[in-house]
Amino acid sequence: MPLMGATGLTKGPSWSGRNMHPEIPALIAYRDPAEHTRRRRPWNRAFSTAGVKEFQPLIANRTQQLIELLGQRQGQTIDLAEWIGFFTYGGWTEMMRDGVDKDGFWSVIKRGLDIGVIYEHIPWLSYYTKKIPGVGEDLKKMRTLGFARTDQRYKSGSTAKDLFYYLSNEDGSEKVSPPHHMVISDGVLAFVAGSDTTASVLSNIFWCLLRHPDVYKRLQAEVDAFYPPGENSLDAKHIKDMYYLEAVIYVPEGNQARIHFWSVHRDARNFSYPEKFWPERWLIAEGLQDSPEKITHNPNAFIPFSFGPSNCVGKNLALQEMRMLVCHFMQKLDARFPDGWNPDEWEGDLEDKLVTKLGHLPVIVERRD
Repeated sequence: MPLMGATGLTKGPSWSGRNMHPEIPALIAYRDPAEHTRRRRPWNRAFSTAGVKEFQPLIANRTQQLIELLGQRQGQTIDLAEWIGFFTYGGWTEMMRDGVDKDGFWSVIKRGLDIGVIYEHIPWLSYYTKKIPGVGEDLKKMRTLGFARTDQRYKSGSTAKDLFYYLSNEDGSEKVSPPHHMVISDGVLAFVAGSDTTASVLSNIFWCLLRHPDVYKRLQAEVDAFYPPGENSLDAKHIKDMYYLEAVIYVPEGNQARIHFWSVHRDARNFSYPEKFWPERWLIAEGLQDSPEKITHNPNAFIPFSFGPSNCVGKNLALQEMRMLVCHFMQKLDARFPDGWNPDEWEGDLEDKLVTKLGHLPVIVERRD
């Protein structure tokens, strides 16, 4: 039985459990396909090809800030996963500028995601625990923080055509503007979903690159070819032509079901050498590189952004953010693992908390100039 796609099963109550049964569900929690389609319209406008172009100056500024800050720490061992997390939560905090989670912002989110897994699998439980002081406090704190930051952003108005510009109907596309509480509900979703997932992918990309020096050097050579010294790698004009960069980045009724993408992506029936970080597989499949052997490659089994009408609405923005950061990082910095650290620890520390909970990624960076 198909679970996903236009003819797949409707959503179960897991999101109601994670979100503690709010009066106004966030977009991702809607179980009525028609209502989901209606609520998704402003998101589609925000993350269309034209909409993503409006985000590029912000992404470029944040990327430049991160690389400059990492360059100032050359020769030191830094937790690259932590710094990437600081980067992806830009706009909500100044953790990247400060180099530390001094307000406890990120730690609140991590603890909230941990407890949310329990309520996802026992959805009815959070309906009661949200009314009991002292129970489920980490998730309550995360949601309270999200509502406060989102409300603050909503009241400040838009200075650019960002997500809130469309959620608030400032573009005038909807006949009736949504009420305040509906905008806030969707804003809280963006608070976590659009940041933690991108941080996870980027951290795993750099772990894979550093474990495979041949891939690292090939990617850096491509970056240097399109963006030689003096060329602005924050200008995305060449990214669409950087095929190796693209290859590196590629992710019964009443019961709840979920596709375990980790297993699907690592099934030898779908992909040759499924446990191997081998970006060339995508180039071979697209006819951009020859292969001495016939490989198994099922692109329909690669669904890191989910599939169907409820797929990731922010896919275009996430890809652009990742492409720009990886490209600029490779142009400006060299990186390596510190002596004595076992890279196998990275995979052993990963935890599935709906989004992937990351461990530490110690890296030493050096400026290439």
